[in-house]
Amino acid sequence: MNNLGTLGGTNSAVEWPVKNNHGLVVGISETASADPLGESFSCAAFITTNGHTCLPFLWRNGALGALPLLGGNNGFATGVNNAGAAVGWAGTAQHDSCCVPPQQLQFEAVEWAPATHQPQVLAPLAGDSTSAATAINDAGEVVGISGTCDVAVGAFSARHAVLWVNGRPLRLATLGGQGLEYADGHQQ
Repeated sequence: MNNLGTLGGTNSAVEWPVKNNHGLVVGISETASADPLGESFSCAAFITTNGHTCLPFLWRNGALGALPLLGGNNGFATGVNNAGAAVGWAGTAQHDSCCVPPQQLQFEAVEWAPATHQPQVLAPLAGDSTSAATAINDAGEVVGISGTCDVAVGAFSARHAVLWVNGRPLRLATLGGQGLEYADGHQQ
């Protein structure tokens, strides 16, 4: 086991331990900055954030680096493929009335480009306000969820399982539940 470090806070984690063949690791890290909106975001379900922001990271060649956000204060990285493309979700600057406090800002699925880490939004399905990506394969196909803000990846942010092909969201068949459906077939 390796201690990957943090981005200034005391806690970090790799919650979706997806393996690739090049030693790339993505995850989440608490920072030393207080969250200006008091959001607990998705990270708080996995690590103690102490009221601080939580950033997505990419660990490569022994160095931990933050991945860019989409205008909000928090993000979450979940997968990386052998080309170095990473996926997850990040807060936007848009307040969303579907969020359950303390969550306030909308979040969207994101793919960070290899090498440049430029974020590309992976839009939710039509009629949904939020999305989150959970994995990417070597063909660049991304899976995840689409729904409403809820508590930043809670039951209703995962109303639909999604496959993004070339950035276009396609709804996947599910097991028929009302919420918290993941593209890998996991349902609660």
